[in-house]
Amino acid sequence: MNKNINQAGDRIAILQTFVRIAESGSLSAAAAQLGTSQPTISRRLQALEQMLGVKLIQRTTHTMKLTDDGERCYRHARRLIEDWQILEDEVGGGRDEPVGVPRIVVAAPGLLAGVSAIKEVDQLALLPWIALNSFYRNKVTLYNVVTGEPFAFDISPRLSTDSLYAVRKATLNGLGVAMVSSWVVKGDLEEGTLQHVLSDWRAAPLPVYLLYPYASYYPARLRKFIEMMKEVMPGLTGMRPPERRIK
Repeated sequence: MNKNINQAGDRIAILQTFVRIAESGSLSAAAAQLGTSQPTISRRLQALEQMLGVKLIQRTTHTMKLTDDGERCYRHARRLIEDWQILEDEVGGGRDEPVGVPRIVVAAPGLLAGVSAIKEVDQLALLPWIALNSFYRNKVTLYNVVTGEPFAFDISPRLSTDSLYAVRKATLNGLGVAMVSSWVVKGDLEEGTLQHVLSDWRAAPLPVYLLYPYASYYPARLRKFIEMMKEVMPGLTGMRPPERRIK
């Protein structure tokens, strides 16, 4: 019984991989989107072709295109995946509630050990900083989570980058303190390789854009998330409802 369940799950994963290959246009792009390796994507594609007994993709040095069988497989795979998502939602997945992630100030313990204890927010201005220049370059603004009081200060970052992961790596190496989304450093905080500095102070929420491909069916989690965002976004600091246009 367990073997049959595993086979069913494997086949869904294989179909999802094939759909991602078809929509992204390459095995490497599909691997990046799925967070796995290109050899794994290639093995899944070969497994699907062997199961069906047909060639699904024609590849040359520079191009990749679906065969006629591949086009038919893509259409059926999309429907099967959507049906599977409907099943998951109706049986249990639809009860899942969405959760959010805050932006916090973090630092390596070694860096903090070399300075006086940080007890007040204005002390942060005296520390070396690593800047995520997509959202802040030379000035940081934090808000007290209890009172909403803002505090802004200038920084001269030791490192400025547009890569969130480069910021994390530099912070782990003790180069400076940084302001990051908490989900990025969740494991580091649990392991103690990074520390949350002044937990009563956080940055304002980042701009949010909802981008998703058209589908005849959207999972319950996505629908719940969109509904939640419509409700809560106007109430966040600095946000306001869209203006009505007079025709």
